[in-house]
Amino acid sequence: MTLSVGTEAFHDLLVAPASGDLSEQLSRAYQWGRRALEDGVSLLDILAEHTASITTLLGADAAEPTTAEEIARISAITQEALAPFEMAYRGYQEANRALIASNDNLEALVIARTVELTRINGHLTQQLALKDGFVAAVSHELRTPLTSVLGFAEELDIQWPNLVDEDRRDLLGTVVDQARELSMLVEDLLVAARIDRDSLHILKEPVSVADLFGKLASTFDKALSTRIEWQNGSAVVIADALRVRQIVRNLVLNAVRHGGPQIQVSTTTVDEQVTIEVADNGDPIPDDERELIFESFYASQRVQGLAPSVGLGLAISRRLAQMMAGELTYTHHEGWGTFSLTLPNGAGVSTTPPD
Repeated sequence: MTLSVGTEAFHDLLVAPASGDLSEQLSRAYQWGRRALEDGVSLLDILAEHTASITTLLGADAAEPTTAEEIARISAITQEALAPFEMAYRGYQEANRALIASNDNLEALVIARTVELTRINGHLTQQLALKDGFVAAVSHELRTPLTSVLGFAEELDIQWPNLVDEDRRDLLGTVVDQARELSMLVEDLLVAARIDRDSLHILKEPVSVADLFGKLASTFDKALSTRIEWQNGSAVVIADALRVRQIVRNLVLNAVRHGGPQIQVSTTTVDEQVTIEVADNGDPIPDDERELIFESFYASQRVQGLAPSVGLGLAISRRLAQMMAGELTYTHHEGWGTFSLTLPNGAGVSTTPPD
């Protein structure tokens, strides 16, 4: 609808009807204005051009308004007719602005949700791949000690009368070592499952690090050929003795499997925090893997020739540390890679020896 058509239609609407009822004609003008607005006509511009039509409607001379009272009357009626259109137009503008803003917000929300879903999908895909590797690794690691235990136990059963005491001790020692390895693996699996179900109970009591190191050292010195340097201190931590032992055991086994020939286990105390460090002089873990190694089922490929591990030990260890109000981190400095377990300081509290 063009301006000229709008002007003509407006004039016809006002002056053509025979009815002289002003309110009825103004009502028709209002209805026409709504239709004109929908067709894109600027009502303010149209009404500004129709003073002559309104003047004719009121019985005044369009060419020569006679008195100030007539002009004021025309102005008042014009403003009264114009007010609903102004309100409708302003409402339209506000609704349009709100719609544009809503569309912008919706678009931003869709983009953000798409990015988040893409990230989640990638993470799930990675987790599925890691779990596939986990199943293969668990099968391998369970089979290895089970095969050894079964094989050496059968050998002992069959050859017992023909073996000297030294051979019997060697075979029994191997069975015990492999059974212990199997037990630790099963323990990690059970703890991981209980953590996922939030059913793992953690004690928080004073634990002597020196006592803990003493028991672990006697176990590892018998089971491993790798020399481990235990630097016992007088530190006491507030923690679960069984879980601290499990963490340190996992860290030492990780160093034996993937680290260098020298392994050191030590403690430092700073204010309210005790740090247990397991360090080795092996190759550093790549920067892009230093957080990934603490994720479940992740196994670093930095050491060639070794069978893949289950990838649970470090993930469980960090989670256990956090459940005891501590943390587990990795750093590499001056040729030494160090896993640092921090726990609350329990100095001055009577200690409980680890089971």
